[in-house]
Amino acid sequence: MAAAESPAAQITKALHRLLKDASRKHTNLKKAAQDALDVLTDLEKNTSGYQLNPNGIPTDTTVLDKLANKLVLPFKYGCDTRSGKLMTTSLDALQRIMGHGYIRGAAIDEDSSDGTKLITTTINFISVCFDYPDENIQLQIIKALHTAVASNLCDVHEQNLMNCVRTIYNIYLVSRSEVNQKTAKTNLTQMLHSIFQRMELRMSPDVVIGIDDFFDEAELDKLDSRTYRKKEPPGRQQAAAAAAVNVVDSPAVVVHAPVPRSALDAGLGPMLAARTDPVLDPDHGDEAYSATPSPAATPEPKSAAEHAETPAAKAEDAPNGTDERLDDGDDLRLSSVADQQQADAPAKLVPSESASASASASVPGVGTVSSSSSGARQLQEGHYVFTDCFMLFRALCQLSMKEVPKEATSDMSAIDMRSKILSLELLLSILDNSGPVFRSCDKFINNAIKKYLCMSLLINGVSTNTQVFKLSLNIFLSLVGHFKDYLKAEIGVFYAKILLVIVESGNSALQQKWYVIKVLLTLCRNAQALVDLFVNYDCDLQANDIFEHIVHDLSRLAQQNVDVSNANEHRLQTAALECLVLIMKSLVDWSKHLRSIDAEHGVPSAPPDGRARAASQQQQQQLGNGGSSIGDGSELVRDASSSSLSAEPSSSMMIDAAAPAAAFELDASQFPNFHEVKQYKLAMLDGIQRFNRGAKKGMHYILDKKLIDPSPVSVAKFLRYTEGLDKRQIGDFLGESDDFSKAVMHAFIDLFSFKDMYIDLALRHFLYTFRLPGEAQKIDRLMEKFAERFFGTSGSSIFFNADAVYILSFATIMLATDLHSPHIKNKMSKADFINMQRKNNDGRDFDKQFLSDLYDRIQAEQLKTSDDADVSVDTDELSDPKQRKARFEKEMERTISHSKQLIKGKSKDKSIYYRAKQIEHVQPMFSIAWGPVLAAFSVLMEHSDDSEVVRLCLDGFKYCIRVSCTFYMEVPRNTFVTTLAKFTNVNNLREMKPKNIESIKTLLEIAPQEANYLHDSWLQVLRCISQLEQLQLIGLGAKFSNDLDDEERSRVRPAAVRRPTSSASGSQLLSMLEENNAQFVARQIADVSIDKVFHETGSLSSDAIEDFVKALCSVSMDEVNAPVPRMFSLQRLVELAHFNMNRIRIVWSRIWKIMADHFVKVGCHSNQRMAMYAIDSLKQLAMKFLEKNELANYHFQKEFLKPFEQIMTNQHSPKIRDMIIRCLSNMILSRASNIKSGWKSIVAVLTLAASDADGAVVRLGYATLSEMIERDFALVADAFFIDTLGCINTYSAVGSSSGGNGGQQQQQVEISLKCIEQLSFCAAQLAAGNVIELQLLHADDANDSPPLAPGGSMTTPSQQLEHSPADAHLVHRHDDDHPNSANSVVFTAEPRHVQLWLPLLTGLASLVSHASNDVRTVAVSALFKGLASYGPMFNADLWQLIFREVLLRIFDKVRGLHGGGPEASSEWLATTCLNALLSTVNIVSQLWSSIDFLLADLLQLLADCIVHSNESVARIGATCLLQLSMTNGAKLSAAQWTLLTDRLASVLDQNTPRLPLSELEQHLAASAGLQRPNGAAAPSDAPDADSDAAEQLQLERNLQRAAAAASASASSSGDRSQAVAPPVAQRVDSGVLQSPTLPRSSLKSQPTADAAAAVPPAEPQPADEPPTDDFTSSRLQAIKAKSSVQLGLMEALNEIVAERHYSHLGTEHLMTVLGALDTCYEFCRRSTQSSQLRRLFCRHQPHQQGLLLDLVLREETTVVSCQLRLLFLMYADSDRHRRELAKPRLISRCQEVMRDYVAKCSEMKNLSKNSDLKRIVTAYTGIIIQVLKRVLDFDDAQFAGHLPDFYSILADLMLSESKEIRTALRSIFLRIGKILERS
Repeated sequence: MAAAESPAAQITKALHRLLKDASRKHTNLKKAAQDALDVLTDLEKNTSGYQLNPNGIPTDTTVLDKLANKLVLPFKYGCDTRSGKLMTTSLDALQRIMGHGYIRGAAIDEDSSDGTKLITTTINFISVCFDYPDENIQLQIIKALHTAVASNLCDVHEQNLMNCVRTIYNIYLVSRSEVNQKTAKTNLTQMLHSIFQRMELRMSPDVVIGIDDFFDEAELDKLDSRTYRKKEPPGRQQAAAAAAVNVVDSPAVVVHAPVPRSALDAGLGPMLAARTDPVLDPDHGDEAYSATPSPAATPEPKSAAEHAETPAAKAEDAPNGTDERLDDGDDLRLSSVADQQQADAPAKLVPSESASASASASVPGVGTVSSSSSGARQLQEGHYVFTDCFMLFRALCQLSMKEVPKEATSDMSAIDMRSKILSLELLLSILDNSGPVFRSCDKFINNAIKKYLCMSLLINGVSTNTQVFKLSLNIFLSLVGHFKDYLKAEIGVFYAKILLVIVESGNSALQQKWYVIKVLLTLCRNAQALVDLFVNYDCDLQANDIFEHIVHDLSRLAQQNVDVSNANEHRLQTAALECLVLIMKSLVDWSKHLRSIDAEHGVPSAPPDGRARAASQQQQQQLGNGGSSIGDGSELVRDASSSSLSAEPSSSMMIDAAAPAAAFELDASQFPNFHEVKQYKLAMLDGIQRFNRGAKKGMHYILDKKLIDPSPVSVAKFLRYTEGLDKRQIGDFLGESDDFSKAVMHAFIDLFSFKDMYIDLALRHFLYTFRLPGEAQKIDRLMEKFAERFFGTSGSSIFFNADAVYILSFATIMLATDLHSPHIKNKMSKADFINMQRKNNDGRDFDKQFLSDLYDRIQAEQLKTSDDADVSVDTDELSDPKQRKARFEKEMERTISHSKQLIKGKSKDKSIYYRAKQIEHVQPMFSIAWGPVLAAFSVLMEHSDDSEVVRLCLDGFKYCIRVSCTFYMEVPRNTFVTTLAKFTNVNNLREMKPKNIESIKTLLEIAPQEANYLHDSWLQVLRCISQLEQLQLIGLGAKFSNDLDDEERSRVRPAAVRRPTSSASGSQLLSMLEENNAQFVARQIADVSIDKVFHETGSLSSDAIEDFVKALCSVSMDEVNAPVPRMFSLQRLVELAHFNMNRIRIVWSRIWKIMADHFVKVGCHSNQRMAMYAIDSLKQLAMKFLEKNELANYHFQKEFLKPFEQIMTNQHSPKIRDMIIRCLSNMILSRASNIKSGWKSIVAVLTLAASDADGAVVRLGYATLSEMIERDFALVADAFFIDTLGCINTYSAVGSSSGGNGGQQQQQVEISLKCIEQLSFCAAQLAAGNVIELQLLHADDANDSPPLAPGGSMTTPSQQLEHSPADAHLVHRHDDDHPNSANSVVFTAEPRHVQLWLPLLTGLASLVSHASNDVRTVAVSALFKGLASYGPMFNADLWQLIFREVLLRIFDKVRGLHGGGPEASSEWLATTCLNALLSTVNIVSQLWSSIDFLLADLLQLLADCIVHSNESVARIGATCLLQLSMTNGAKLSAAQWTLLTDRLASVLDQNTPRLPLSELEQHLAASAGLQRPNGAAAPSDAPDADSDAAEQLQLERNLQRAAAAASASASSSGDRSQAVAPPVAQRVDSGVLQSPTLPRSSLKSQPTADAAAAVPPAEPQPADEPPTDDFTSSRLQAIKAKSSVQLGLMEALNEIVAERHYSHLGTEHLMTVLGALDTCYEFCRRSTQSSQLRRLFCRHQPHQQGLLLDLVLREETTVVSCQLRLLFLMYADSDRHRRELAKPRLISRCQEVMRDYVAKCSEMKNLSKNSDLKRIVTAYTGIIIQVLKRVLDFDDAQFAGHLPDFYSILADLMLSESKEIRTALRSIFLRIGKILERS
């Protein structure tokens, strides 16, 4: 290979070529060329001794500059010759000269007088050559200029650089050669890349700061004189000159270099040495080039074949938005946002500066920079580089904003359009290749991008030219990817005002919408960008809700009705749908870290804050900085996790562009996080909507919610600057007359400044913000304030006062209405308008010219009152594309104008762009998006069958469900799942489509993936699976009738049971269609996908499995209740139970509770097959579950078997109940040893079986119970002894009523008798210690049992547990302590013992009331035998409980405790009652020493029996009382005698029929007309209610004292029992009780019996006797009933007190008895002293049993006899105290009796026919004889002492007709005679 030529040799060849080609007229050229050759020859010989570098170039700068001048001059002349060959040779040589480093940037042009630099001269004459119409020359120009720019030594900056770029730019525009155009474009791109890369390499951070400090764009306008303007040569072509574009009209930027900083001095040299400029030669690819390249390395023009097609080239061939098919938009730089980290990474620096560094070292003055000046040099170079970049960037922006004629918009070959496209492409290239310096330089961003590029985007972003629009979108994407941290407001405006407006507009071209959707696709693919968008705009008070608008716009676009034949519209709709799907996918991607945490730590039951926070921290760690740092400007970017909103206070959420920066300020510290900001925005939006519906209510809501400050100024700013407010409502609110509205209106108008404005302009500005209200008064107030403000701020000298402004303002508004209203035909002329304003300016005229101009302006432009004043046009009517295009352009003009104002207003705001890092942002985003997204998916799924659309919709459903599940958003989750389930269409086989199949697959795919999060949504999934199973059965030909019984099948409609069998061909076709579709579904849906849902339930979380079971049970219930029941879900439920039985018990118990409820419902179903299957399933599960052992004190088995109990309770079918019992019997046989807590449920079921109406079920249940007790009593007795007792008691009650046939009754009696045996067996086991361990207690310990509940009743379990330790029942039995030994107490009233004994004894006691006498007899025997046997083992408290809760309960009906219930039968009273009561008395007597404390309760029981209305009960009570007293009288203590006597007194008092007697007396008095007047005193013998109450109260006190005394006595005597005062006996109204006369055979006869028997029969009553009506009869009957009972009690009292136990009674006891006898005597005497009552008593003879008077007299005589007998005993007692107490009472009573007898005898003689007196006298004869005989028994002293008391009475008795009396009197008088003889 030949050695490369030296630079000098190459130039020499060019000079020789010039000399050869030059003509004779080119003398200057030849001379200059020859001189240059000479210089090169001398340099080659080096005769002067210059130092040369390896390339032969002098290193001395002076020599080099002279050499350069010599070399450039001939080539300059060559270019001026306008000869093609010479120009080509010259340009090629100049390129080599600059490329090899002959021309330094500092070299001066020796031919210039003003010191112009040589490089400037060279570039200028090279640039002029582009006019020559030669393609080769244009290529040489491009090559030369590119070399100049690329060379580091030429140092091309400012004007020179702009000249180079302008020349190549113009070549691209005017050249007709496609190769030249592509070459020019390529070189321009490389040049710009090189220049901006140079800025990245040569500008350190300190240099950037220096640029920010000293750069001033305003200096550009001061350097016009320095701009290089070369005059056009005479021969230039006019066309080319017209087409050429001067890129830069302004001069270079002058930067004042700052003082060098020490920081700039360190280490910058090595950094520069390691950097190079970009590659300029397209043939070298990415290889580096040298600063002094060889000619082979210089850029060569590409051929058309070699040149790659660029987007611009594509654009030239593409139609302008009118394609029949939408462009795919592949040339959109979508990757600008797709990768955030890549977007934020520094630009790739490809080239190397090694060659450049070596070249610089070879050139004098380049490589020898001292370290002391390196910092300043770097700063200077940085300023030059920055200025170059800024000027180029601004120039390209200005070119891109240059207006294109409308006719050239669609002409891609037009110069203006090509210039715009090229400038946009170059800008895009700059942005895409920008580095961190470019992206972080504040001055560049603020003065270049914001000021020029953003404005260019606004203009070109709405272009109807496809290429311009696409390039604008690409630039926007690049800005979003690289500059969003600094362009937050601008990006937001472009989104809201450009992109979304295009999407929403009905006039925008389809192609435009398509490209916008492609941009949105780019955004939606990147989760970071999407969440950032939401955080920075939707959660910013100053920004629009961009994310929300995007979602809504995409949803509307996706839901549009699309013509099927229009492929473009369909593609657009599909793209919008894809955007929505990508949004959901991005949200899923963003929240995936939350799922990973759930997978590691388990799925929580609710979304705790810490869960999402932890996921956010994990995501931040994985993301790192996430591209949040941008060069050295990372401090400007903040994480979205920051608690503060902004570094500065925020202004209004949607302020007007004209609003001042401080308007409507809201402190950002009010909102601690972004979500609260969003909530505030939502509340504000709601307030705005309310305001638009009604100004007053809306403002009240806004102020009430404290969304703004309530001051008038804040409200005014809100109305002035808030977007979205209805301007009519604003006007109405401002015009209101209340004080607050006026203050707001004044503050509102004060916000305006009308300085230097004409009045019409001020009105336009003023009325643009609101619409004038309709009321004249409101308008007047507004215009009055406007006039004041205008006059004060305008500074106009036209108006002399505010009134003039006010008048002219009104006139202007009227003029505008008149001129522009279509309803006014006669328009106002200018002269009329001027004449109307005469003398209105403070009495003077306005200037006519002023008014004339005002009239012209109003006439030219309507006075718009709002921004929507333009007449709207229905876009649907604009079907012509040209009209739609024109309409769109008009819309965009307003949009651009508004957007410019917004950007200018926000350009100075330092808003912060937050980088989202928290997962919590997804939830509010999804809350906003799910509604529109669901609407779009639903509409498209409903109406579209396109496979791609269906796929996207189903993907969207999956993503939406995943997000809603992840964040526990119940409503969205349920809605999406329900909607997806609806699209499965499993309920309609006839319309099954492929999309329905795909929906089914999607649902089955979602179910396992989101299993832990579906919660309530499982219901829809399982319903779909259930229907799917039915479809599969249909496909297999199933008929669904197997689950019905014959009877049930007949009730089901045939259509529901089988397929149609009609002969109609249509029905057959439909049936075939259904079966075919079902078979198709069965083939498409694999069974494994369904099985997977159930098989994987074992891996579900505890909460998820619970939700799953709930849903499955619900679906199963629907299947069971269907017209044709199915068991699919029920079978699956059983499988699920098997799969999950190994879960922990607490989880399994929750699952089983749900399952059990369902099994119970199915088990109670009317369909027996379903019920039996449920029960059989329960049995299988129970058998499996019982294989596991259960620990003590757990109840899982009980809960597991509880469904059997519930089904047994609610299911009335004998078959089902029989099956349940047999299932349990089977469990007992096979699993008895493993059953623990399950016994409780088993016993409960057997208990329920006892109440079954079917005898077979009862017998089966009892047989099971008997077998269980016989075989497994030890297992049951351990913890369920009480339940077993309850079950036995229930069975024992079978047949307790008298119903049923004979055979059935006999079986029931047998069961009851067996139950008694089992109860006795249980009692024996309990006493033997086989139920609980026993421990012998001493007497003192035995009485330390828990106290009784208040009132003496048995304590409840809760009360008992309060008084006893938890383990009190765990007592121990000693071997040497036999429970049946004397005083061996082992059972107390502690809860455990009470719970064991009371049910057992109560069960036996309840059988005492059985219908069968045999059962009753055996029950009484067993009960009292058990008490006698085990009673000694009970302590006192337990005995008291047993007595009250067991024994007393036997006599509840007798005691009247079941009022309203049936009374005891006479058979029971005659047999069982007496036996039971006698047994009770006997057991008390038998165990008297242990249970004597029960005396009070026993006496109460006997008293209740005695006062009973039934004769038998009363007789039994009296008999038992007599037996008790006779048997135990000698054992009674004084206190116990007190109880006995007090109880007797109480009973006597209760049985005294005072009330019936009083009512009868009143009735007789009323009948005789003798009713007493009001206030009259009652008769002395009438009962006194107050005295009765007092007596009763005294009696109760006596009872209490007696009980206390008995207790004290028992304590003193060492008795272990405690006497407890019985409660007050229940008082029975004796007036309503009737009973036959008590037979005397049961009592001992009195001495008066024979006399009473001799009473003559009754005689007929006279006619004047009182009538005996019903009232009288009822009262007489009540008196007779009570009197008969009283008579028996008197006889019993006489037997007990006076005969058997007088010696055991104390004096107080005798006095109590005497007091009771006195009461009875007074009542009897009151009854017999009244003649009317006696006559009534004589007439009352019920049932032929004797006269009532006889009964009363017998009672009276018995009372007197008993009383006298007791008094005589006391008077004869040795106790003096008793004698003293008895003496007065005895003498008084004897005197009273004898005198009354004498009186009655005398009266009887006078009334011979008065038989009632005769009866009285006859009855008292025996009493008188008794008294006389006892008087005779007095000793002599007593007899002689009482003779004065009795003598006169004895004398009167001598007249008695009774022989016995006279005989007794004789004996007395004989003794008197003896006394007289002795005296």
